[in-house]
Amino acid sequence: MPNLGTTEKLIFTITSGGAGVISQTPTIVIQKQSNSYFFNGVGFTPTYTELTMVEESFANFPGRYFYSFN
Repeated sequence: MPNLGTTEKLIFTITSGGAGVISQTPTIVIQKQSNSYFFNGVGFTPTYTELTMVEESFANFPGRYFYSFN
């Protein structure tokens, strides 16, 4: 469970044949359990919102994507 006021780094890794897959655009959805609102990158709204994850480093961590959430 995340702590209030801290930044959580959500990590997703895409692999194929044991190797990281680069240059992808994975998305995530963050939904608040208490009222089912969705995070839009700034705050929570009732509108469904997909957030684009960022490729960490295609050279050092191929296939690893993240989204930092506070």
